[in-house]
Amino acid sequence: MPKANKSNLMLDRSTSHGGWPSGPSRGWSGDKHVSDIIYDYLMDMGLIEESLLRRTIQEIILGTYKNNLMNECIVVAGQTGNQHVLSKTRDRNYRPIIKIVRELTPDNTELVYMVDSKTGFLEGMNSHGVGILNSTLMVYEDENPEQAGTQSSYGEIIKKALEEKTSESALKIINGKAPGVEGHTFVGCPKDLYSIECTSSHPAVVEKLDPTTGWDVRTNHGHTYSDAGYNKEYKPIDYESSVIRKSTAEKCLSGIDDYSNVARAMLSRKHSIDSNNNTLRRTGNLRTTSQVTMNLPKKEFLFYLFPGECIYKGVVDKTPSGYQPRIKIRTFKWKEG
Repeated sequence: MPKANKSNLMLDRSTSHGGWPSGPSRGWSGDKHVSDIIYDYLMDMGLIEESLLRRTIQEIILGTYKNNLMNECIVVAGQTGNQHVLSKTRDRNYRPIIKIVRELTPDNTELVYMVDSKTGFLEGMNSHGVGILNSTLMVYEDENPEQAGTQSSYGEIIKKALEEKTSESALKIINGKAPGVEGHTFVGCPKDLYSIECTSSHPAVVEKLDPTTGWDVRTNHGHTYSDAGYNKEYKPIDYESSVIRKSTAEKCLSGIDDYSNVARAMLSRKHSIDSNNNTLRRTGNLRTTSQVTMNLPKKEFLFYLFPGECIYKGVVDKTPSGYQPRIKIRTFKWKEG
């Protein structure tokens, strides 16, 4: 087992929750750096195995942030007929403010993407049929993500990748700067579909998907890396929920042959209404707020919202007057009964 040190515990650099505080810490006299305090304390307790220390430090970090935004998702990649489809269901512990943006790049590539104004995160597709969706493996985000978090920077990377003409070139943008876009990212085009899994502690693993074998589903636990995201040791109850939601989505999508039915298929309540194991969440902490489905060869962007759970600001069209869109946007409002 590797021995822990400040470098491999990442206590000598910024975290995904922002930089370590410097100067005097609460309850501590002097000007010792907070990361030094945590490290020294744990070492004094004899916790020297790296993976154990990582988990302990993560608990400390998450415990120090109040009013965190929480993000959980289901992302799927597959095909209906012979058309590649990407879809996502978003669960949040806050009311997201969502808008859909249509714009042109300098080389006349059309982009259509959904952006969460509270986090700056975005995902969508382009007029070449390239689409990108992501599900996080770092579930918590800071209350002021534009200043301290990583979601907005991931959005910038994804937007840059959406300027590419193929999924292969989009992959290079997403993985071009370490650690890349953390979590599970599906990248696709009319010709192929890919999955990327990475975190700040795990190098990116790229897998080419075979949609003829069924739908690929990712939630908030590791697929390649068993210790990424929710896992059996660190968050066993949340891990179980993530596994159940993944399995449920796979079963519900089996046999779906129309892309317009994909989002509805992922709204399952096989447990009590307040269960964390449903794919349609209505718990005290997490609620399903919206969904998006993209038909890549048809260049259709379908957005579904739950009124009351999501503040929808409509479509912001930044294209020139008279421009004829190449991507069709369709919006829907779900009614719960």
